[in-house]
Amino acid sequence: EVQPYLDQISAVMAGGDTAEVKMTVRLDTLVCQYMTIHVMTEISEGEVNDGYMESLPNMTGYVVKKGDTLFSLGKQFRTTAQEIRRLNHIEKEEISEGERLLIMKQMSF
Repeated sequence: EVQPYLDQISAVMAGGDTAEVKMTVRLDTLVCQYMTIHVMTEISEGEVNDGYMESLPNMTGYVVKKGDTLFSLGKQFRTTAQEIRRLNHIEKEEISEGERLLIMKQMSF
């Protein structure tokens, strides 16, 4: 689907019965490709290790290592990727090796 928009228009009388009209037209479109991606390939059930949860500090300073993702850090520190992004004012989804993050434990069981 294409959405046309008239951004600018101007008209100038060129003399007598002649006018010069200039306009800028913008065409917006959204192109999508739907696909199925299997994100979870395996899941297991086990006992919750309460001792591990209690041993985690409520606030941690962390230096990002190669291969770290916001999701993996959230899982490791019992918080969410969104919370790490919010707390550290990160707008993008990716983090880079060497970045310094403040991580606060959010979830309790």
